[in-house]
Amino acid sequence: CQWSRDGEVLAGGGAFPNYEIILFSKTGERVGGLKTHATCSAWSPDGKRFASGDKDHDIKIWNVETQEVERTLRYHFAPVTELAWSPDGKQLVSTAADDTARIWTIDSDVTLASLLYDGESEARTLAYSPNGRWIAGAFADKTIRIWDAQTRELVKELAEHTAGLKDLSWASDKKRLVAICSDNTVWLWDIETGEARRHIKPKLRGGGVHPWVAWRPHSSAIALGELADGTQTFDAETGKRLARNDTHVVTGRWSHNGRLLAVPGIT
Repeated sequence: CQWSRDGEVLAGGGAFPNYEIILFSKTGERVGGLKTHATCSAWSPDGKRFASGDKDHDIKIWNVETQEVERTLRYHFAPVTELAWSPDGKQLVSTAADDTARIWTIDSDVTLASLLYDGESEARTLAYSPNGRWIAGAFADKTIRIWDAQTRELVKELAEHTAGLKDLSWASDKKRLVAICSDNTVWLWDIETGEARRHIKPKLRGGGVHPWVAWRPHSSAIALGELADGTQTFDAETGKRLARNDTHVVTGRWSHNGRLLAVPGIT
């Protein structure tokens, strides 16, 4: 699921059997839909465009108002698995099932693509830092890789994790990020020093198949969960658990103002 920047619209779905990304208002009313076999998706920061990655290796850029495809990006050679916009909306980073990641410049009539990563490990999540300076990737080989978003240079590797990474999220201060591994351990990192500031064991009951984590904007709270478990929130400063909900969900994402947490469930 993905929130629009203004917090008024939530996008969800895209998977079997309907293959449609459905747009909901924050009150739960359907306000639109995008017909696509999406494997991943992301709102542009201005809320006017929506990117979806497909099984057919393409990335589609949608006009949200008309709900039509503005352009199709073709340079991957495997299904697209993750998408993330830069904060200024001028770049899009993508990963594919062949363990590659690319950066797309799409603020002009000519779309440019450059290779960011071509290695031997799967990127589970990619995310720009809030100031757009860094791109962080959570990888299956127990490593977080951080690139300079402008030069594409790999500047840091954080590799102390005890299992493969599944998800990560930046803090609003642009200096910290939180990551969760397949063994359901949670790591808080100081990006400037490259040191792990805290290691949390939330005692999730699931087997680490679909854990997720999301840092609440402008707050020290982080939300996390696992497909076979509920949702928990922790204080990143103290490691203290703040709340727990036992509803089973597949992911969780905060609205940009931090007031709402969307947690799509399973039925």
